[in-house]
Amino acid sequence: AGEIEQVGTPLDLYDNPVNEFVATFIGAPSMNIVNGTLSDGSVYLGAHKTQGRAGTGPVRLGVRPEHLRLVPAGEGLPMEVKVLEPTGSETMVFLHFEGQDITAVFRERHAFKPGEIIHLSPDPDHLHFFHATTGERM
Repeated sequence: AGEIEQVGTPLDLYDNPVNEFVATFIGAPSMNIVNGTLSDGSVYLGAHKTQGRAGTGPVRLGVRPEHLRLVPAGEGLPMEVKVLEPTGSETMVFLHFEGQDITAVFRERHAFKPGEIIHLSPDPDHLHFFHATTGERM
């Protein structure tokens, strides 16, 4: 008695979710969703500005853990390292940003320490924008 949210191949659902529910349901670890405000082609995540798109108002920005890139201090978004989980071929890093939990996945090995601030930037080619109220893809 449920409802079908989206029909497609697994990769289509992963790459092009129609809404926030599909985005966070497909994939492990799931897509990061961050509250933001869209304005003048940029999205503001708290006091931080990153790539955006046309439109204005509240938005939920989605980015998959593997689409976060390490950048030099002073660039990107400052995030506090909470836990590192090396799995062999990858390292999952659990972070805290603007009161929200974020997960990043790196193929390279890093010697981050809990409490350390690192700077990450979402890959602009892999950003997902969801309506802040309905959760539908914008």
